[in-house]
Amino acid sequence: MRIRELHGPHLLVALTNEEVAFLKKHKTPIIDLKSLEDRESRIAENLIFKDILCKIDNERAMVNEYVSSKN
Repeated sequence: MRIRELHGPHLLVALTNEEVAFLKKHKTPIIDLKSLEDRESRIAENLIFKDILCKIDNERAMVNEYVSSKN
């Protein structure tokens, strides 16, 4: 069970500078995981673990709909 499921969607999750830069760089609705470099792939895995990205299948991910896009 995810932490967000226990506390609701208004839980704030801290992001690193690299994770923010990754999200700013990949503004498309669908992120192709196979095209990422090794470091970007690891950042994407961290964002999936933090429940910011949702893995669609082994090759694609997307930003969860409840994630705020505030800068």
